[in-house]
Amino acid sequence: MKTAEARPAPPAELRERVWWIAAAAILVAGALLRFYDLGLKPIHHDEGVNGVFLARLLHEGYYHYDPANYHGPALYYLALLVVRVNGFFHGDGLSDVAIRVIAAIFGIATVALVLWMRRLVGKREALVAAVLIAISPGAIFYSRYFIHEMLFVFFTLAIAVCGWEAWKRSDPGYLPIAALAAAFLFATKETALVSLVVLAIAVAVQRVWVRMKEGGPAAPPFHWQGSARNYWLLSAVVFGAVYVVLYSSFFTNMKGLRDSLETFTIWTRTGFSMEFFPKYAYLTWIGRQEWPLLLVAVVGSVVAVWTRPRSFAAFAGIWAAGLFAVYTLIPYKEPWLALNFIVPAAIAGGSGAVRLWERERRLWLLGCGLAIVLVYQTIDLNFVHYDDQTEPYVYMQTTREVNLLLHEVEAVAARTHSGVKLAIAVVAPEYWPLPWYLRDYKSVGYWGRVIDTTAPVVISSKDQSWDLKDRLGPAYQFVRFYDLRPGVTLALFTRK
Repeated sequence: MKTAEARPAPPAELRERVWWIAAAAILVAGALLRFYDLGLKPIHHDEGVNGVFLARLLHEGYYHYDPANYHGPALYYLALLVVRVNGFFHGDGLSDVAIRVIAAIFGIATVALVLWMRRLVGKREALVAAVLIAISPGAIFYSRYFIHEMLFVFFTLAIAVCGWEAWKRSDPGYLPIAALAAAFLFATKETALVSLVVLAIAVAVQRVWVRMKEGGPAAPPFHWQGSARNYWLLSAVVFGAVYVVLYSSFFTNMKGLRDSLETFTIWTRTGFSMEFFPKYAYLTWIGRQEWPLLLVAVVGSVVAVWTRPRSFAAFAGIWAAGLFAVYTLIPYKEPWLALNFIVPAAIAGGSGAVRLWERERRLWLLGCGLAIVLVYQTIDLNFVHYDDQTEPYVYMQTTREVNLLLHEVEAVAARTHSGVKLAIAVVAPEYWPLPWYLRDYKSVGYWGRVIDTTAPVVISSKDQSWDLKDRLGPAYQFVRFYDLRPGVTLALFTRK
């Protein structure tokens, strides 16, 4: 007679004190990886553009939204708060570190929000998901990057969490918070519409899946206490107020409101007309850069969707799959867009991983091994090969040779006793992020073509250098070539 195989006893409830210690350790580790030596990586040319916009906003109080070329205003106004605080201690407050702080703050805030979700997904599940995001190579890389993506990911997650709480707990008090997050989401990037549509589709898919898997209603009916109409009205006011204030540049550019709508046409055309990478580039990038997270996310998502179809973890798995499908189908691809589905996939993966661990306790050894590999990949990417163009997340990154170029310019300024009055002629057609780095010099010209000049420092492209050497004559010396980024090599000439 066969005896039933004994199943492992369910794990003991995680004590509150232990959970808080673990959560604090995750936050500290995540913060160290995001804030340590934040100025190590040279400023990317996109960061340089954003930095110049921020500098103009700081010094001149001027910012007008451009629907054709750049993303929304939220990044600049939020970063302005950090820079002004830094200005109390260091000059005007602008520096490579200062402008990146806002992305690092939202990077660790995303980890904190996942930990807060413990009552949605469970204590252990929240810890595992937070660990995955805290040590994710991509999440850290773009948390150390002055671009819009980390803010965008945080606001999207905030909308999902608040919407879930309002729905499942029949609590309309979460609606104004969701509206605030939605306003900042739309004021961060134009792809907000894509994210909200995918969220709505994920809700519908989950309801259908619950009906198929379990039968019966997919969700309990609403039983909101009090007048929900007031909360909806307040939410509309919050969204409208934040949206109008930011896109109108605090009522100094009302045209920005019209531009904020026009941009959807522009970016739709851009998204479906530009293709630089193969269709499955995201899968390749994530698979190479952080395959342990991908493995846990895929297996965990399947487990969560199958075993707990009504859970937020299952919703997160469906949501991540939807975002991956949409961004795979859209021809326009950028490495940082992978963050949009890495975060919900980590949430689902964390929940599924805990479920598997409850069935087979020895899996914790595998989990520890994967975490070690992920930490190694994180350190290697963010602190060693941060400008190695063979790394998938390192896209058109400024190389560390720009530091040598800047040191030489500083040496000329010191040798000639010119200081910030040193005249610099940049004749190269591609030169970003030099305007950010040279922002303190008072006499810098960006010509984009070879000209006659007597400036003590002349910076050209490699192709221009041969003609420029003859034009400058014996009064100038060629210093050397500097690789600025892939396909862009600069040449430096200084007056003897």
